[in-house]
Amino acid sequence: MTAFLIGVGVSIITGALVNEFCDISPWLAQRLARNAARLWALGDPELKAVYEEEWAAVVQACPGKVTKLVVAARFAAGAVARTQTPRLRKVAASLLLPPLALLRRRRARREFRQIERMMKAALDRQANQRQQRLEELLRSVYDARRSRNTRVDFFWPRADIRIVPEDHGFCRGPSG
Repeated sequence: MTAFLIGVGVSIITGALVNEFCDISPWLAQRLARNAARLWALGDPELKAVYEEEWAAVVQACPGKVTKLVVAARFAAGAVARTQTPRLRKVAASLLLPPLALLRRRRARREFRQIERMMKAALDRQANQRQQRLEELLRSVYDARRSRNTRVDFFWPRADIRIVPEDHGFCRGPSG
């Protein structure tokens, strides 16, 4: 029951806050447009008056209460970007570049680990293939030794094993 009452209370308070925000937003939009014009004019009072008048008319012509605030906020963002661009670039660089470098390092580490896993898997496959080949060779040597009419020749440099029937004689290498 208390959860229900808390939910009702929160919804009433939220509704009241949204209603007040919507009522305040045209006034706030006018102030924002005025301050944006002041920043945009860079100290010229005549230019400031012209921009204030034009931007106030644009804000007033917008339908809705929150839309007026959004348009005024765009004017303000443009004015701040125009006047503070070098400073904003420094601030943005100091705030954004270290996290970007960290993300690049993390991505590089992740890619390195992935390549390392791929290389290990390839080496494991090669080791398994060598192991299987060796087992096949040992099996064939064992089978050849068990039969009485064959001879096993081992050529060291290439580690070739050749099983030769006794009546053919001695082989002189891998090609012979």
